[in-house]
Formats: sequence, structure tokens, C-alpha cells
Amino acid sequence: MLNGLRISFEPLLAPWLLAALCAVLAVLALLGVFYAVRGRFFRVAAALALALAAANPVLVQEQREPIKSTVAIVVDRSQSQLFDGRAAQTDAALSGLLERIARFPQFEPRVLDSKAGEEDG
Repeated sequence: MLNGLRISFEPLLAPWLLAALCAVLAVLALLGVFYAVRGRFFRVAAALALALAAANPVLVQEQREPIKSTVAIVVDRSQSQLFDGRAAQTDAALSGLLERIARFPQFEPRVLDSKAGEEDG
């Protein structure tokens, strides 16, 4: 089971509006610092807090179990495979492929034999 803890931002405003608000707050804070306004550092801190609150950070904790990925293998078993030892070649290719896939525990192979002329089902 995988446990994850992350911070996600779900802004209360549209992204362009949030960017505009942050730009205005940054300009006002820089003007306060430039002109040495009394309490300028508290104003900068308040502007940062307002911008962070508008970004609406959310702490997300998730628990999930990883599932295996399914690998579909369709094997041609039509009449054309009966010529010149093709069936043996197909079986050898299938066993080699299954051996290679077995090296990866996150994959689950599913083999489907396909014959020409058979109805789906």
C-alpha cells in the first residue's frame, strides 16, 4: 500500500486573476520597502499571507494499492500458421515473450488465441 502526503493548490480565483492580485500586492510591498514606510515588513508579510490564502493550499493524504498493468498478447492461430512450421515459431515467440514479461512483477500477461473465421465472444 502506498501512502502519500502532498500539498495541492486549489485557487479560489481564476489563475489570471490570482496572478494579477499577486502582482499588485508585490508592487505595493515593493513601494513600501522603497519609500521606507513604517511597518513595511509587516505589510510584506501580510501581502504574502493574503496571496497564499488566495492560492488555497490543501494538504492531501492518500492511501492506495498499486495494481498490475495487464499486457494483452494476441496469438495468431489461423490456418496460415499450419504451413512451414509457423505454429512452432509462434509458440517459441510466445514462450520467449512470456519469459521476458515475467521479469517485471508489475505486469500481468493475458494470452488470447485468435483464429480466423471465429465469431467474437
